Amino acid sequence: MIYLHRSNYLWGASIYSTAFFGLLLLEVPKIEGKEKPIVSYEGDSAIMICKSFGYTPIAWTWYMMNGSEQVRFPSVGKYVINSVSANVTHLKILKLTKEDDGVYWCEAAFELGRSKGNLKLKVLSLMVPLKPFLAIVAEVVILVTIVFLYEMYSKKKEKCAGKSF
Repeated sequence: MIYLHRSNYLWGASIYSTAFFGLLLLEVPKIEGKEKPIVSYEGDSAIMICKSFGYTPIAWTWYMMNGSEQVRFPSVGKYVINSVSANVTHLKILKLTKEDDGVYWCEAAFELGRSKGNLKLKVLSLMVPLKPFLAIVAEVVILVTIVFLYEMYSKKKEKCAGKSF
């Protein structure tokens, strides 16, 4: 929006006219989400937080993108939406499943328009933390088997060497 302010004033015997031009920018406030993804395991719960600084939104809306379609969450059941204060909202997801993995959007409605923030949720299966442990166990089993086979081979070799004398 561009605005113009014009004023006339008298200085001595002359009338001076001044004009001020300015640029007034109005924009929708930014919504803060998280840069890093939220990581949780199947069966756990996750809490996502969106904040608006300086301005109070009229309403908050949470949704997830399912392909190109927006899916809004009911505030009962598995999804719990809380407004901690007028500028902060929480989405709590109970009993996470692999289907809950994805990008979640919080949208704040202001008088000037709407502003969105996104949060990524990564849901891991319970096998993920076990994989390194299972790899170490397999490695130990292989090494013990190799040592055992080597011992058996060296004992056979000793017996064969002892019989030839």
